Amino acid sequence: MTYFRSTISALLLAVFSLIWSQRASATTADEDARAAKDLNDGIVLVKAKQPAQAIEYFDKVISNYESRYHDSATTYYIARTDKEKSYYQLNSPNPAKTLVLSLDWGYGYYYKSYSLTELGRIPEAIALLQKAISLSPQNAQFMEELGYHYQNQKNWAAALDLFKHAESAAREFTPAEYRNAELARAWRGIGYIYVEYGRLDEATAIYRQCLELNPNDEKAKGELEYIDNLKGKTPAGK
Repeated sequence: MTYFRSTISALLLAVFSLIWSQRASATTADEDARAAKDLNDGIVLVKAKQPAQAIEYFDKVISNYESRYHDSATTYYIARTDKEKSYYQLNSPNPAKTLVLSLDWGYGYYYKSYSLTELGRIPEAIALLQKAISLSPQNAQFMEELGYHYQNQKNWAAALDLFKHAESAAREFTPAEYRNAELARAWRGIGYIYVEYGRLDEATAIYRQCLELNPNDEKAKGELEYIDNLKGKTPAGK
């Protein structure tokens, strides 16, 4: 009888665990859906040039995820592609305690940072981008945004390091539909800093790469003209 009771108990525990797992999955899906809606509502306000109001929604997204995922023994990531997800799982400090979660968490930080930048609250914006990068250390978009802030602060070394890392990440992990845009932004950042360092030939080569990628890249064209003026030459294309 002891064996029978133990077997029944084990079966009941297994059934309970299955029910709990299904409920937990449903709850997770509901929370993720709520976060997705809040993120979208915030983005709508950003596009309407209402950054202060948008922040309220991004805070909801951030709170949603931070309240659910805060186990200090677990490493959390977000990823845009399966390749990026696999990279994190394989290179995590503790693969057995690693979760790759919804993009919305990281983009809550990203868009709140954007909104804070619009409001001139730069140190807070930078701190949020650093949080986004900690969740997605191979996300070229996040790195380029932070690199832009360092560039504006004339922190050339930090900015250059980020743009070069972003270039590598864009080649390897950026979704195909965004790859060229993110590569070009990384290259323009690198080129800008090369100009500041007086490495004009290297900057020219980088901007020409941008034009090979997109012949209509007006920012790259403008920078090439600027470099030609610095060299005392006739602007490119004239």
